Amino acid sequence: MQKLKWKNFNLATKLSIGFGTLIAIFFLPGTMALLNMQAIQKKSEHLGVDLIPLAGTAYHLEHFTHEAMHAMLGFALSGEESYYTLAKEHLHRINNYHEQLDSLTRLSPRLNHFIESSQVIRLKIDEFTGLCHETALMNIRIRELQQVMDSTFGRFERYSYGFLIKENQDLREKILDHSTHINELVASHRLSKIANVIIDKGNISRIEIMKAIASKDHQLIMDVYQAQYRFIFSLLEEARKIADARTLRWLNNIENAVEYNKSLLFELSEAIHHSKRLEKKVEEVAFSALLDAHRISSESSRITAKLSSETIYLLDASTRFLILGLLLSFILALVFSFRITRAIVIPLEKSIDFAEKVSTGKLNVDLDVEQKDEAGKLANALKKMLRSLKKSNAARKKAEQQMLNSILETEQRERKRFAEDLHDGIGPLLSTLKLYINSLESQSTDHIRRKKMLENANLVIDEAINSTRRIANNLMPQLVSDFGLKVALESFCQKLGDTNAIEVELDTLGFEERTDQNTETMLFNTILELANNTIRHAQATHIYIGISRLGENLVISYKDNGKGCNIGEILEEQQDHLGLHNIISRINSIDGHITFNSAPSEGFSATIHLVQPTKQPLIHATNN
Repeated sequence: MQKLKWKNFNLATKLSIGFGTLIAIFFLPGTMALLNMQAIQKKSEHLGVDLIPLAGTAYHLEHFTHEAMHAMLGFALSGEESYYTLAKEHLHRINNYHEQLDSLTRLSPRLNHFIESSQVIRLKIDEFTGLCHETALMNIRIRELQQVMDSTFGRFERYSYGFLIKENQDLREKILDHSTHINELVASHRLSKIANVIIDKGNISRIEIMKAIASKDHQLIMDVYQAQYRFIFSLLEEARKIADARTLRWLNNIENAVEYNKSLLFELSEAIHHSKRLEKKVEEVAFSALLDAHRISSESSRITAKLSSETIYLLDASTRFLILGLLLSFILALVFSFRITRAIVIPLEKSIDFAEKVSTGKLNVDLDVEQKDEAGKLANALKKMLRSLKKSNAARKKAEQQMLNSILETEQRERKRFAEDLHDGIGPLLSTLKLYINSLESQSTDHIRRKKMLENANLVIDEAINSTRRIANNLMPQLVSDFGLKVALESFCQKLGDTNAIEVELDTLGFEERTDQNTETMLFNTILELANNTIRHAQATHIYIGISRLGENLVISYKDNGKGCNIGEILEEQQDHLGLHNIISRINSIDGHITFNSAPSEGFSATIHLVQPTKQPLIHATNN
């Protein structure tokens, strides 16, 4: 039978053993503290059952009574219904909390001495509720009287202005009538002035009454009557003495309006005076209820504080015992947890050190962990990772060497093509040009023949220039350098389409900016290489080239409908198929990524992703 070893236990078992031991260690002082807490709980029950709820209920009762009083004061000052609505909500809460208060004082024998105070608060709450309702009704009556007075003032203004207009018309007619006696003119002028004064006094009265209503000053209303209305009556009496029958009708209408307004004025003064008394009464009753609720809250808080002090004393004694027990338990637990932690942390530290060395490129390292728990499994996984990393590193180096060979072979092939272009193109032209020059130096050449040789020499020079430009364009396409990738591809696709050998579709919608010249040249040469492969090997009738922006990335899509191929086999044949490897090398050199997709009889496609190439304004070519 295999001997059990601590290092071979898995992490869950170690933690279970550790936590089980800790629970056992803490159980003894915990049990002792629990027994002591039961005694504290019995002591605390007296607080939670009645005293603390009583203090909280009395506090809420006091708080919402105060809020209701302030809401009613706001309603009395502004007359806004929102204040009265808020006061009613507070009254509803006050009634609910008083029901709780009354229930607590009746059900708990220790709180029976608060019953009388609760009954007094009930009476004051009822009185406060009634006063609030009466105040609301009085405010409604004041607003109604104000509306009626506004209507009466409207009639007063119509009659007064009608009287003024009539008197002004009579005065103009009498002035124009030369037969009018001077006494009649004086009387008519006096009536016109009286009409103006009556209007002024009416406007002053209206403004003063509005001020009195806003400030609820009943004395100011009586002052308006004394100062303005009596004067208006005296003016009306004076006007009657010199008025004709038509004027008397106007004066009677004005006097009736003023009389009615006077009766409203007295009623409004009394309503405002009564409203002020109600406001004072509301404040007194609310404040009295506040004091009663505060007394209950203070007394219950005092008793609660006394019982809490006794409970705290017991709790303090229990805490001291618990601390001593826990301190001993903590020392034992610390020793045991150190043992568990060491068994876990040391293998993890070795694994971390191993991983850090591997991450810096040190692959010839070893990890010495003997445990068979999770830490040991982690170490074995890291060792397997190192072995895989070594294999991947070797494969990467091999791929890099293959890529380097491909680049060198491509460069050698380009040099060879460049040398052939110079030898087969520029060389013969220069040799021909030399022959023409040698012939021109001969003295036997006549004038006509010399002229013909010069013309031929110019033609040869033009051909040499064109060949040089073509060779340079093969090395660095001129359109890409001057006008960018989009214009160069448009020109290439147009020339390829003009041959009628294959249909070419170019989609550059949304691609309206240039990248750096090196990137554009690499992408252009890559597309030319793909198109050359299609024309030479694919037997295709259609090519699609698409360039678009996907966020900040450039995406190039290439597709043909040719016979397709096996991409895996082509990439494995290093010597015979350098084209795709050259394309991969080009795209990698500009930090891009290319994927191929093809199968026999299914065509060929390639997708290039270029991450955030530098954006430059697009230059459009124009035909001269």
